[in-house]
Amino acid sequence: MTSPANAAPILSRTLSIADVPGDGTTVRIVATEAERSALAADLDLPAIHRLEAEVTVKPWSRTGFIMEGRVSADITQTCVVSLDPVEAKVDETIEVKFAPEAEEESWLKRLAAAAEADPEATGEDPPDFFAGGTLDPGAVVEQQFVLGIDPYPRKPGAAFDAAAYGAAEPEEAKPSPFAALAKLKKD
Repeated sequence: MTSPANAAPILSRTLSIADVPGDGTTVRIVATEAERSALAADLDLPAIHRLEAEVTVKPWSRTGFIMEGRVSADITQTCVVSLDPVEAKVDETIEVKFAPEAEEESWLKRLAAAAEADPEATGEDPPDFFAGGTLDPGAVVEQQFVLGIDPYPRKPGAAFDAAAYGAAEPEEAKPSPFAALAKLKKD
């Protein structure tokens, strides 16, 4: 993205945590044409034809929330080899846990203690932290959409031709001096 990391999300859809019932609430997001155009420009994409998501926000733990759902989109990218347009789809699941910002230090201490007790364990990821009594499902959808975009799109059949760009053919790999030693060791 070309915008600063602290810029407001283009798909912002705030949700007051006071409005989330015990069994959760579902938020449907369909990006407008203006949002798709702004996001495409921000991501240097030729086009975003469709971008939509449906997420459910439910209480999680004593004071947190979990957001689960799916984002899907139809986009046009630029082939990294031929620079031709490439039609692509994005289809990503969403599962993000949130805890109040006031609990961040206790979460990080608990996770650090668990990692210290068992350094080999992969451990639990910390939740995202929120402040001010609102969550932004649109921002989460935007992040997951961006993560789902193929960073190196390639048109079917596109192949890089080094000779066409004046590049020399790669030299044949010379045998390693250690290969002879390895062969002696086997014998």
